[in-house]
Amino acid sequence: STAAIAQNGALQGKVSVPGTGDTLPGANIVVTSGEFKTGTTTSLSGRYQVEDLSPGIYKLTISYVGFIEAVIEGVEVRAGEILDIDIELTPTALQLNTVTVSASRRAERIIESPASISVLERDEIATRPAVTLVEHLQGLTAVDIVNTGISGSRIVVRGFNDSFSGRLLTLTDYRIANLPALRLNSPELIPATGDDIERIEVLEGPGSALYGPNAAGGVLHYITRSPFDGQETTLSVGMGERALRMGEFRHAGLFSERIAYKLSGSYHQGDDWRFVDPEEPDSLILALQSPDGRIPQGELIPNIRDFDTQKMTSDARIDFKIAEDLTAVLAGGFSRVSELAITGIGYYQIKDWMTSYLQGRLSYKELFVQAFINRSNAGDTFNLRTGELVIDQGVQFVTQIQHGTMLLDGRQHFTYGSDILITRPDSKGTIYGRNEADDHIDEIGYYLQSETELSPQLKLLVTGRLDHNNRLPDLVFSPRAALVFKPGDRHTTRLTYNRAFDTPPAIGLFLDLNVNPATQDNPYGVRILGIPSKTGFTFHRDGGGGQPDRQPPIRSAVFRRDRDGLGVIRAEDKGRHDGWKR
Repeated sequence: STAAIAQNGALQGKVSVPGTGDTLPGANIVVTSGEFKTGTTTSLSGRYQVEDLSPGIYKLTISYVGFIEAVIEGVEVRAGEILDIDIELTPTALQLNTVTVSASRRAERIIESPASISVLERDEIATRPAVTLVEHLQGLTAVDIVNTGISGSRIVVRGFNDSFSGRLLTLTDYRIANLPALRLNSPELIPATGDDIERIEVLEGPGSALYGPNAAGGVLHYITRSPFDGQETTLSVGMGERALRMGEFRHAGLFSERIAYKLSGSYHQGDDWRFVDPEEPDSLILALQSPDGRIPQGELIPNIRDFDTQKMTSDARIDFKIAEDLTAVLAGGFSRVSELAITGIGYYQIKDWMTSYLQGRLSYKELFVQAFINRSNAGDTFNLRTGELVIDQGVQFVTQIQHGTMLLDGRQHFTYGSDILITRPDSKGTIYGRNEADDHIDEIGYYLQSETELSPQLKLLVTGRLDHNNRLPDLVFSPRAALVFKPGDRHTTRLTYNRAFDTPPAIGLFLDLNVNPATQDNPYGVRILGIPSKTGFTFHRDGGGGQPDRQPPIRSAVFRRDRDGLGVIRAEDKGRHDGWKR
C-alpha cells in the first residue's frame, strides 16, 4: 500500500450530524471523475477511506436515508497525499417538506394538507426489501393489515377489516386499482414493483368529497417513477423461507428528449402456509352454476389443495413532454396470480386469476384528464368446499377531468371536476346467477373545492360533491370543511369536518351464489343473495337448485328497509299459511 500511495492519492474523513457530533455508520460515499466511479460506505464509527485514486479533480457525493445529500465539487487529489474531508449531513424534515397530491387532488406540502396523511418516500421503500407493496405500510397510523398468505393480504384504514374488503379506495398513478366488478382490494394483483415506486400516500380520513363513492374508509395511493426522472436498469433477486423465490426488474430509457419509456416486471413463487379447512370434502365435482342448477364439468376428482403460490406482473409506460406545461402518459400492464384466498364462504383455489389495465392521461398546467379501463379474468378458480367454478370477466371504464384556477393574487383557489365510472360485471351466471342480465352500475359525480388564504397563517377549505348512482334513487351529497392554522413552518393545527359514503358493489346488490348445493343426502340447498336496491331482499326457499321432487313448500317474501325498520311488503305461501308479520 505504501508503493500505491506514493503514486496515487486517497480520501478519508468522518460523516456526522451537525450540532450533535453523532456519526453516521453506513453512509454512502461516491467518488467520480468523468467516466471513472468508485465508492465505499462509512464504518461503525462513521469514518470512510477511498484509496488508490489517480491524481486529478473529483466529485464527492455523500448520502444517507433521512438526510440531505451532500455534493462536493472540485476535490483535488495529489500523488502520494491523503486528503482529509469531514462531512456534516443535515437531517431532512421528511414529513414537513414532502409534497402530497392525494388529500386535495393537487400538489401541496403535507404540513399544509387539510387532512391527516402519511407518506412513504422512495428512500424508505428502497431500503426495505419486501415480498409485497403492502409490507411497506406496516406500522403506519390507522392502517390495519391482515395477511392471508405469503402474497395475499387485506388492508383497510380506520378499521372494519374482513376477508372481502373493498372499503379503502386504492389508486395506482391516479387509477382505481381494485378488481373492477367485485370491488375487492387485492394488493397482490397490482402490477407496480418495489423498484418502480416513487412514494406511497395514505389518506387516513374520509375522501368522498373529492373522490366520490367508496372513499369513506380513506385513500391509498401508489405513485410510480417517471422514466424522465432517471434512465437506468435495476434487477433485484431474493430467496427466503417457505421456498420463496422472487425477482423484479425495471428499465427506463429515452426515445428522444421529449419521449421516455419504462418497463418493469416481477415474479414471485413460494410454498404457502399449510392449513386445510375441515369442511372441504376429500373429492368433488367441479361445476358451473346456472339458474337451472349445477352443470358438472367433468368427473369426481380428488380435492387436494395446491399450496404453490405464484405471482407474475408486467407494466409498461411511455411519457410525452409535448410542450413546457403539456405532458401525456400512456400506460398498461397485467398481473397473474395463483394462490389460496379466504372468503366468507370458505377458501377458493385461485388459478391464474389475471387483471389488466390500459390508461391514458394528459396534464396541462392545472388541467388533468384521464381515462382508463380495468379488466379481470378469474382463470380456473373454484371453491374448495363446493367445487363451484368462478368466472369473473368484469370490466370498468373510468373517465375523469379536473381543472383549477387561482384568483386574488393566489389567495383564492378553486378546484373542480367530474368522474364517470361505468362497471360491467360478467360472471356467466357463476357469481350473479339470476341477476346476470341486469347487474350494470353507472356512476357520475361532480365536485367543487374552494381554498381561501384568510391570512398567511390561516387557510379555509370548503368542498362539496354530488354523486348519482343508477342503482340508488337519490343523489348523494358529500361535504368537507377544514380550517388549517399554520403558526410556523413546522407546526399545523387542523379542524376538519367530513361526511362520506359508500355505494353497494355489484356483489352487494346482485350476488346469487350456491353456498351449499342440494344433494341426495341434503335436499335443502343454501344460497347467498345480494340485496337489490329498488326491491329489497327477496327470499326464495327453493332448495338452491336441487331436485324439484325434494323441495319443501315454496315460500317467498319481499322486504324493504325503511325508517321504522324492516317491513314485509309482499308475501306468498304455497302449502300452508304461517301468517307473515312485520
